[in-house]
Amino acid sequence: MVENLKSVWRRNNNIRGNRGLIMANPIEQQIKTELLSEIEAAEKNYVTIKDVLSGAQYDVTDVKGILQSFKDNLSKVSFSFIMLSQRYSKDAKPSQIPIDSFLGA
Repeated sequence: MVENLKSVWRRNNNIRGNRGLIMANPIEQQIKTELLSEIEAAEKNYVTIKDVLSGAQYDVTDVKGILQSFKDNLSKVSFSFIMLSQRYSKDAKPSQIPIDSFLGA
């Protein structure tokens, strides 16, 4: 699941070339870097979750932390996609994004 998300992201950026998400702005480059970092972190957590589901022994507290971290990674990835899609949408209109849900409030 997470591996597919990462490969789709990279494939779309390679295919689109100049028509895709051009990250010339330093802020946009930072968003892209953070997005890829969160996807990689989610991948690592996903591998551990698969290990737990296959019967590997982990402490319950560790599993709880891994699940929470995975959830946080996916929330950050989702937020980054929303922000980038909003920025590059032709019909971009200010949207009401409930940011509190992304900040864990």
